[in-house]
Amino acid sequence: MIEPGSELSAWIAIAVLIAVFAGFILERYPPQVVALLGVAALLGSGALTADAMLGALSNSAPATIAMLFIVSGALARSGALATATRMLRRRAKSAPTVCILALIIGAMALSAFVNNTPVTMILIPVTISLAGAAGVASSRLLIPLSYATILGGVCTLIGTSTNLLVDGVARAHGMEAFGLFEITPVGIAVALGGLIYMALFAPLSLPSHPSIAEAAQRPGGSRFVIEAAVTRGSPLVGVVLGESALFADNSIRVIDVLRGDLSLRRSLRDVVLQEGDRLVLRSDAADLSAATADGLISLRREGGLATVQSRTSTLMEALVGPGSQFVGRDLLRLRIRRRYGVYPVAAHRRGVNLAARYETTPLEVGDTVLFEGAPEDLRKLADDFRLVTLSEPPERNFRPEKAPIVIATLVGVVGLAAAGALPIVALATIAAAIVLVTRCVDIDEAIESIDGGLLMLVYAMLAIGAAIDKTGAAKMLAGFVEPLLMQLPTLALLFAVFLMTSLMTELATNNAVAVVSAPITIELAQALKHDPRPFMLLLMIAASASFATPIGYQTNTLVYGAGGYRFVDFLRFGAPLNLLVGAIASIMVHYLYF
Repeated sequence: MIEPGSELSAWIAIAVLIAVFAGFILERYPPQVVALLGVAALLGSGALTADAMLGALSNSAPATIAMLFIVSGALARSGALATATRMLRRRAKSAPTVCILALIIGAMALSAFVNNTPVTMILIPVTISLAGAAGVASSRLLIPLSYATILGGVCTLIGTSTNLLVDGVARAHGMEAFGLFEITPVGIAVALGGLIYMALFAPLSLPSHPSIAEAAQRPGGSRFVIEAAVTRGSPLVGVVLGESALFADNSIRVIDVLRGDLSLRRSLRDVVLQEGDRLVLRSDAADLSAATADGLISLRREGGLATVQSRTSTLMEALVGPGSQFVGRDLLRLRIRRRYGVYPVAAHRRGVNLAARYETTPLEVGDTVLFEGAPEDLRKLADDFRLVTLSEPPERNFRPEKAPIVIATLVGVVGLAAAGALPIVALATIAAAIVLVTRCVDIDEAIESIDGGLLMLVYAMLAIGAAIDKTGAAKMLAGFVEPLLMQLPTLALLFAVFLMTSLMTELATNNAVAVVSAPITIELAQALKHDPRPFMLLLMIAASASFATPIGYQTNTLVYGAGGYRFVDFLRFGAPLNLLVGAIASIMVHYLYF
């Protein structure tokens, strides 16, 4: 066992940190697992003691984040945002440009006080709907939506979990707590610069293409699904489905064969039909009775089929969000058809069609799935599994009478925090208690609104950050960088610190970068004879400035699948924004603090 605080322990901490970030980049395991393995390695080697780990876990930032998640969940459950977005939809056709601009600015303003991940999830279908009304491809607007929520999040201390984490680490190092609006002057300047950039360059840089639902939906209206049973004595008994001439007519397609509770559609062409099998037939015709009458009569007369039921079906594209029960599970085991009568048609991940693997691949946050079924069944599926519907969004049972309570509670938190009446963690806890006791959100919904994966990652990275600090690894890493930066003018130094942090954020998750970069940044500032406070403020913005890749920030991951983007779309449009934000933030920090 090595001695904590020794040079060897520092090198072990650095090695573990490099391994953890490599694991984030390779993505062979979820980031939470990678981070936890890093903590285990540090504990096992002795570089991190149990007491030091428990001390790191006492940081108030994760508790604040969890409580604010509950308040955000109550805001969504009240339907306050849905009411506002319905107003935008009604005016979309008459004033599309104004509505789109209002949506982006509104998302930016809301994200300054509410966690931007649920804001993005709620506004994605609204953005797609507005894009359709305005005659613009949704892929032209979804990346700007994500960027707007990121830029809004850096305008206040509670706008994003990253800011709270940096503040928590700063306080653990003896610094005075950041005020709620201390970051606001820099954040507003950055947000305005980003807004102008997006308005000028989004039409030139972003692609214009349909979503997978739009691409799959054939013109001509609804689809129709008919279930027909193979009757006794039918000539289809014993026939291999793929060899039957009865189903060569493209106007009616067999999409499934049901045998008892078993679906045989994974090997449809090789199915040997038996008496009692139920064939699920689809027609894409606009007028079922006229367009398919001859085909149905032929099937009944020559194939010995008896119609069991028929229904209208449609397509629904759904996004897997952080709180969905789809995360980590595959469609085959979820048995969607049996439980809901709904068929998964396709799945996309990061702009790539999963093709034949779509039913057996465990789903991840940001994946999009195309379902086909009756509208009421699709609505129930989306509601039960907390899917973000990207086409024909279902109406949820909101609680509009609770909206004033949630809004007043949120305003109270902001006002009291700005006045310094209580610490933010106390105010967030009181706010969560208020929305729960007034039934703005039920306890099960509140628990589901908390991103457990994020909190697990944060706690693990706080432990790794403690090891980086207490072993002397932070001082050692700062010493490596110091000779390269010590001759730079202050403004150039700030920009260099921003770029280093922003680059790490693009390659790994922003919260992990914030936690491990904070102690290193403090050591570096002190070594260069500067007050660490302006550097920590700059770190808050840099750790959120993830525009060039879809993996550094969760809102980017969400729109990645929803917009059908390619990786290069983020790089081409986002990399210049990274540099612009870095320049504005560095100039503002230099002007205000030096």
